[in-house]
Amino acid sequence: MKNFKRRSDDSKTSYRDYFMLNYVIVASMFSILLFLYGFFPLSYNDHSIATRKDIPKFIERTRVKMDEVYKPVVKKVIIMVIDAMRWDFISGPNSAEYMPMTHDLLKRKEGCLYKTKVNPPTVTMPRIKAKTTGSVPNFIEVVLNLGATEILGDSILRQTKYQGHKIIFYGDDTWLKLFPDIFDRYEGTSSFYVSDYTEVDFNVTRNVAIELHKKDWSIMVLHYLGLDHIGHIAGPFSPLIKPKLQEMDNVIGNIEFYVSEWNKNREETVFIVCGDHGMKDSGGHGGATLEETLVPLMVFGKSCSNKKNPNDHISQIDIAPTLSVLLGTPIPSTSLGTIVLDLMTDLSLSQKLFALYYNAEQLFLKYQKFSDYQYTGTYKNYQNAIKLHAAWLNTNSQPNDMVDDIIIMYQSAIMDMKKRLTSNLLEYDVQVLTLAIIFMGQILYISTSTEKSTPISYKQFLTIFVASYMMWMFMNQIFDSGTTTVLFSQRLDLHFLFVTIPIFGILALNCYLCATRAIASDKTRDWPDLQCLLMIGTLSHTISLASSSFVEEEHQTWYYYWITLVTFFAFYHFRKNINAKQKSFKLLAKLMLLLVSHRILRKLNSTGDKYAHLPDISGWLQNRPCTIEMTTILLFGLGLLIWLDYIYEDEENRPIVLLLDSILAILVYLRHAIADTVFLPSFYFDSRGLIEMYYFWAFTLIYIVHSIYRLGATKRHNKEKYLCLSLFLLVKKWVIVSSILHRPYNVILLPMQLIVGATIFELTNEQEFSNAKLFIYLWCSNVFYFYQGNSNSLATVDVAAGYVGLESHQPVITGIFISINTYSAQILGFLMYLWDYALQYPRSTSKSMLLLCRQYAFWRLVPITFYAAVTSFQRYHLFVWSVFSPKLLYEAMHCAVLLSVMFLLQFHFILCDRVRARKV
Repeated sequence: MKNFKRRSDDSKTSYRDYFMLNYVIVASMFSILLFLYGFFPLSYNDHSIATRKDIPKFIERTRVKMDEVYKPVVKKVIIMVIDAMRWDFISGPNSAEYMPMTHDLLKRKEGCLYKTKVNPPTVTMPRIKAKTTGSVPNFIEVVLNLGATEILGDSILRQTKYQGHKIIFYGDDTWLKLFPDIFDRYEGTSSFYVSDYTEVDFNVTRNVAIELHKKDWSIMVLHYLGLDHIGHIAGPFSPLIKPKLQEMDNVIGNIEFYVSEWNKNREETVFIVCGDHGMKDSGGHGGATLEETLVPLMVFGKSCSNKKNPNDHISQIDIAPTLSVLLGTPIPSTSLGTIVLDLMTDLSLSQKLFALYYNAEQLFLKYQKFSDYQYTGTYKNYQNAIKLHAAWLNTNSQPNDMVDDIIIMYQSAIMDMKKRLTSNLLEYDVQVLTLAIIFMGQILYISTSTEKSTPISYKQFLTIFVASYMMWMFMNQIFDSGTTTVLFSQRLDLHFLFVTIPIFGILALNCYLCATRAIASDKTRDWPDLQCLLMIGTLSHTISLASSSFVEEEHQTWYYYWITLVTFFAFYHFRKNINAKQKSFKLLAKLMLLLVSHRILRKLNSTGDKYAHLPDISGWLQNRPCTIEMTTILLFGLGLLIWLDYIYEDEENRPIVLLLDSILAILVYLRHAIADTVFLPSFYFDSRGLIEMYYFWAFTLIYIVHSIYRLGATKRHNKEKYLCLSLFLLVKKWVIVSSILHRPYNVILLPMQLIVGATIFELTNEQEFSNAKLFIYLWCSNVFYFYQGNSNSLATVDVAAGYVGLESHQPVITGIFISINTYSAQILGFLMYLWDYALQYPRSTSKSMLLLCRQYAFWRLVPITFYAAVTSFQRYHLFVWSVFSPKLLYEAMHCAVLLSVMFLLQFHFILCDRVRARKV
């Protein structure tokens, strides 16, 4: 009876532990999503559509002749977008060699070249929106880029469609998702299948050749993807870049020839070539570096002024209003752009001034919503320009000397209005932000505290609730919350209910759990010195995230921490060996090897912001004319993985494990060989890499089945080893999947992290260091995360990893692959931490594993909780979109991946419980 009672109590305790971990996971994810919801509002643009009635008919009280001052000056427009076209591709020292025809046309003044500034995020979908609507898309659209939805608001394409233009399109199918009913003829190509950089462009060029001989269209939009795909695969300095730019040059030369002929025949046509965004030196994009945000815009078929300052630039949002004026259509109601007057040389003075007036009035309708607009210099310039303009119209002689002054005043007012409007687009829901931060703080307390033995009273719950409310009000006051919030919306719709009901549920549960739990008063008394130092270091790193410079160069913090920690252990063991009778320098030698390997691996991929441009090993390997070096490093990494698995396996399982590891290593090698990054044997058949990937997943499945069989045998003969063996097998499977997704030069990081894990196990086996395990693995994971080339810029996300073995874009699989590849080191470190603990304490139960998970989750939630408060406070900082926001997305995604792994591991722990409970 006593045994039954004890087992029942253990079961009750176990269920409580599962509930606590699950609650921490669910409540944490909800709080993070709630914060993102308040920080990144999904939409701020209206859906109104401009009409011809919006084109002004009077300037002050002077009526203008609309059919004279605002009429189409071109009949045809061709827009050619070259994805990831950097500014230096057309203006750099190699431009004459890479794009000779285009370079010659610009040199002969037969085309105009403009520096175009792009706002972050520098990904395709928001850039298309900026060009066509003239608005500045929200930063969160970097995430929504994977699933574009229809633009319901105004755009230059919608306006031209309403005016009877026939529009055709070929290229990136993102356009078709954004404008599903606009194009009369079209053929789309997938922008996400980055392994293809030939067919995607060939299909566009094939259609262009046909359409140039047809006369039934007036607007043609082309979007070439190949250059962007090469960037993702090999970077902007790859040998593949030159032939691709030459291919684009041929297309430009061919189209320009037809445009020139049409213009000679008085069929006025303008041909615009532009990049949607640039590309970082690493090949990615999404950030705010000059390489990503500065792109060329070339215009052929229109004469332009020679008075341009070479340092001047236009904004990408200026394209929509400029095209509107050239085509004589209403400027899109969403537009915040300014017309490029330099392209209006063919317009009369009255047409130029009217275009400026129309542009200014359209912006002023938005600008006058600011309460202080009447007291600004912008408003005075706007009013003075209108008065002078009206006076000029009413003067019979219409003197030209007044025109320059009117233009200057209009342009000054327009630029000032544009600047203020674009910098005040977002309305943060600060009350939601502060509530999410309070939730995160409560969850931190819940995850690190223990349950009280005394029952909860109503008074305790009410005290916690009132304290939370007072803190929320205090934070709203500090952060200047304003009045706009979804929490007190007057509309009782599904959106309101979907947000508020979970909020009140989480709030009530948080307050209840906080009231029932307490932090043990003696918990901190027995902490070893090293654990305290590591904890202080981790908290210091968290506090450093308040500085934008420390966010950009975060890797430097972890590198410093790691080298300091390894040096400490080396010094400790050196002194220990000096004083010991039996000297063993084996561990000391391993620590010295870690110091040497750190110096090499930190140069494998240059990361951060300040020194990311410096040469690194991966860049050197990719730019080598032959593949011997890349082949060598990949083979060494795969060989090291096989050897490590062999020496850690039981003797009876070594033959089958060696066979499976070798087969999988060959398939990993072939996957890279087919991509032409490592040596491919001449006798190997022509392949796209899909068959190899099918075999890889098939043999991985066989490996999993073999692992399940081994666990079954262990369950029957040695239940004590079940947990330890299962965690070992999980580590192996994670490494296998990561190896197929990694770049060839990054595969070496997997065995190196395993070696470091083995060294940590040896170091922390001593009782005085065992409590420091969590922090050491946490630091190690972050170091290897940055070794891989990751940073806090979205440009370093390896998009190509999401399409390994895929024939088409599959958003769910792609997202999973990118997440695994990006956070490979972080999850591997966490799994190794659990495995290490199970090795040191073979009788570990699921209860202890759940506690470890909760502790690890606590130290993952600490930085994002603090960082959420920092970003709320710094939401108007100059670098909020270029530095703080990308880091926020990285932190949120890191939590999502880690907490998802913890959630899935619970099923594994439940199985382990059942195995232990079952009688032999």
